Amino acid sequence: MSFVTATNRLLFSSQLFFAAFILIAMGGLALGESAALSASYRQMILSVTAGICVALAFGALVLELLERAERLQYQAEELAQVGDALRESEARLLDFALTSSDWFWEADSEYRLTFASDGIRLVGIDPESCVGRAHWELDLDAATETKKWRDYIAALQRREPFRDIGYTCLDDQGLRRNICISGRPVFDASEQFHGYRGTARDVTEQSAAEFRLREAMGAAERANIAKSNFLANMNHELRKPMNAILGFSEMLSLGTVGTLQPRIRDYVEVIHKSARHLLDVVSDVLDFATIEAGKIELLEEEFHASSIINTCVEIVIAQAKARGLKIVIDNSDVDLPTVRGDQRRLRQVLLNLLSNAVKFSYPGGAITVRARQLASDELAIEVQDSGPGMTGHEITIALERFGQVDAGLERRHDGTGLGLPLARSLIELHGGALRIESEKGRGTTVTLTMPADRVIPKALSAAQRIAARG
Repeated sequence: MSFVTATNRLLFSSQLFFAAFILIAMGGLALGESAALSASYRQMILSVTAGICVALAFGALVLELLERAERLQYQAEELAQVGDALRESEARLLDFALTSSDWFWEADSEYRLTFASDGIRLVGIDPESCVGRAHWELDLDAATETKKWRDYIAALQRREPFRDIGYTCLDDQGLRRNICISGRPVFDASEQFHGYRGTARDVTEQSAAEFRLREAMGAAERANIAKSNFLANMNHELRKPMNAILGFSEMLSLGTVGTLQPRIRDYVEVIHKSARHLLDVVSDVLDFATIEAGKIELLEEEFHASSIINTCVEIVIAQAKARGLKIVIDNSDVDLPTVRGDQRRLRQVLLNLLSNAVKFSYPGGAITVRARQLASDELAIEVQDSGPGMTGHEITIALERFGQVDAGLERRHDGTGLGLPLARSLIELHGGALRIESEKGRGTTVTLTMPADRVIPKALSAAQRIAARG
């Protein structure tokens, strides 16, 4: 509180001032009427009293005016601060608006433009050419995009805000421009609708880049489909000559067509082993291409899970013994359930896992095959080896197409890098999953899971099996 305000309120804005003022006036008048005093003294007393009253009144008026002047000055300073804050806020909002858009526009209650800011000139469009026209009247493709504009007009009629409505118009040079607009409805204090107000952006370059990206992705997808279809169609053409080479080389090696010299028989055995390896590689590539092309079909049948495990182990046991490995079948549930699926494909998956286990296990180690029915009625088959194991990053590489953990010039193991990805794709076609658990230096465990709807409970009757299969 200032000195002037405090003085004014203490002397002149309290009841004491008015009481003193009245007492002085009444005392002066009383003395001026006293008969004991001479006329000159009475006149002088009245004059002094009047002077004091006038002085007090004038002082009160001056102090009140000074206090009001101080209040006005304080209010003016406050208004100046508010004005500065408003200007700063407007500048910030303008910066944000200009950053997020290229120009502004306003439309009346009939949705026709009444204003377009000068920012529109930066894209070669005269603001006056837009005034009086609705956005859909500026669109060159409005005739073919009737649904978009119909939905847009319906949103306007519901007085809804909208975002990122795109259309194409011509600039002053006759070039096509892709415009993106956003807007909000405008109402007055009485909730009367006055039109729309919003922002606009030139997205011509962005639209062109997106179009080029879509074209490139489309071309890449078409090329990938063409490649997969080509490889899938080459299935018969490649396997037929390979089977012929295998068949005739095996006949020569067995002496079916006559006895061969030892050196020639060795050559024939090399041809046979190389052809077998090449056929395996070709089969993996073609199978994966067939899956990618969506042309693989599952020949489903019912079979016991133990039969496929025993068959696969018998196939690889000789290879395992040659490397000094032992294969153990550890079934906690000896009476495994019947499953429904493509037996050949599932055998291919399990053989792939067993071959990998044999290939990567250290001599003298052991491979364990374990199968069990889970509480969720799913069937899990595990293949556990005693190999070098893998890190999480190496597991990711192993599951990629053509991914090989020991890739490089000093590779110790043959292969295309398609075994695990192919196995995962085949088990996923059955609705199952493939999971790898491994630790460096502690071996690897690969688990195949068949879904519950493909596992047939042991107690089901024949009719129930048909119903479950349907």
